[in-house]
Amino acid sequence: MEIKNKIVDVCCYNGEKELFEIRYNILKDYVDEFIVVEFDKTFSGKPKPWRFIEDFKGQKFKKNVFYHGMEEKNWSKYKEMAENSPNTKGAEHWKVEFAMKESIQDALKIHHLKDDDIVFVGDVDEIRNPQWKWEGFIDGKVVCKLKLLVYCYYLNQLSNEQFWGTIVGRYKNIKNKCLNDLRTNQNRLVGYEVIDYGWHFTSMHHQLERKLKDSYTEESYATKEVMNNLQDNIKNSKDFLGRDFTYKVDESQWPKWLEENRERYLHLLK
Repeated sequence: MEIKNKIVDVCCYNGEKELFEIRYNILKDYVDEFIVVEFDKTFSGKPKPWRFIEDFKGQKFKKNVFYHGMEEKNWSKYKEMAENSPNTKGAEHWKVEFAMKESIQDALKIHHLKDDDIVFVGDVDEIRNPQWKWEGFIDGKVVCKLKLLVYCYYLNQLSNEQFWGTIVGRYKNIKNKCLNDLRTNQNRLVGYEVIDYGWHFTSMHHQLERKLKDSYTEESYATKEVMNNLQDNIKNSKDFLGRDFTYKVDESQWPKWLEENRERYLHLLK
């Protein structure tokens, strides 16, 4: 009897309830295991509650959703690796984020994955297009990084930003590797036709202020200038970091599930 390779979806969580709901519903028929990883502190070093537990208290997901709460004792062992990475120069929060996201490897090990299982790793707001036929790409390029359409501030505000995020590969090519390096250095898959390889619903307006404070400090993106001008930039559809991106309201390239459940997320639409 042929043994089926599992499809595993891995994401980090920090209170993005609506985005996880959308992610789960888009992918649930195409994923064998959802692995959700949350940390006991923010990237900026502040203690935080276990938000996934709070947000979904009393709700029952299917048995294929697995939650891992990572405490500092779990992720701090990667601090030396973070210190030595060329990608963490500058603010301390870059090193903390590196160490936390590297501990995702520990969650993967718990699941005893087989070498040929397919693993997607990304942030909760990065949702792959389940219609994309990935098999030939990952076998030819080992680990790939997907180009995603970017929606900023609102679920239906399409940006012209070019973004590569989620990585995908067989577990044998991900285990025992540095996840941060894989995300930084892997092959970029350029999108085709209209939909590219998925959607990046980033910087949602109702959570952006907290996201910036949780993820960054005044040394980087959460400067006084950025925070003082944040609401005006959201209102006027301008990039909060002053980058030359353009935005337009456009739902034509949305995932089908979101189209069909649009009314549930009117508060996140422009």
